[in-house]
Amino acid sequence: MSKHIETVEKCGAVRPAERQRGPLAQRADLNAGRDRHLRIPSKPDGNGLERADQRGAPVDHQIVRRQYGLPGGEQGFNMARVVAVQLGYDRLPGTTVTRYCSSSLQTTRMAMHAIKAGEGDVFISAGVEMVSRYAKGNSDTLEDTKNPLFDEAQARTQRVAEQGADAWTDPRELDLLPDVYIPMGQTAENLARLKGISRDEMDDFGVRSQNLAEKAIANGFWSREITPVTPPAGTIVDADDGPRAVVT
Repeated sequence: MSKHIETVEKCGAVRPAERQRGPLAQRADLNAGRDRHLRIPSKPDGNGLERADQRGAPVDHQIVRRQYGLPGGEQGFNMARVVAVQLGYDRLPGTTVTRYCSSSLQTTRMAMHAIKAGEGDVFISAGVEMVSRYAKGNSDTLEDTKNPLFDEAQARTQRVAEQGADAWTDPRELDLLPDVYIPMGQTAENLARLKGISRDEMDDFGVRSQNLAEKAIANGFWSREITPVTPPAGTIVDADDGPRAVVT
C-alpha cells in the first residue's frame, strides 16, 4: 500500500552568517577557542518544527550534506548523526551526502522524495561547509589515492591551464577519458569555451549579481534566515561579511 502526497511544504529555513577568510583578526574572533573537533552552530528553525508538531508530525530523519571535498577528519564520520545527537535528537537516524557542489540541494530533494514516497512526514535537511578547517576536514588530498587511469587526463588539464585553449572538445570524441579530478575553476573555463561566453559577458553578469546582493543585504532580505552565532570571543555574528559593498 502507498499514500499519495500532493504537496511537500518547507516549514522553515535558517543558517548562520557567512564569514570571509579575510582579515586575520576577524578570523581569529570566529575561530577563537576552537579545538580539534568541529563545532556546528546548527539549530533547526523553532517555528518550522513547531508547525510540524502542531500537525502531529514528529521529525523522522536528518540529512546533512558536506561540500568542498569528501568528508574526513574533523568533518568526517556520519556528520548528520553527530549533529542530531548534538541537538538532542538522539532518536534520529542520519544520512550524510557528498556531491561536492549542490549537496545541500540534494539533501532537500532527498527529503522531498522520501516524503512523497511515504517514508516519513518531517525531515531536517541541512548543509555544512567549514573551509577554514579544510586541512583537517577532508580526505580527498591524501597521497597516492587518485586512480592512475586518469593520469593522462590530468596532464591534459594541466597543459590547458598553462597554455590556454581556443575551444573545448569532449575527450570522449577523441577516445580519451575526461579528467574526473579537474578543479571547478578550470571546469568553468571549459564551459565558457564550449558555450562561447566572453569574459566581458561574465564580468557583466558578476557585477549585476554583486549589485543585487548588496541591495538584498541593505533591505534586510537575508536577515530573516540568519541564526545569530556567538563564538568563544563573545562577539555575536548575525550578518554576512560579504559580498563587500562597492567592490566588484
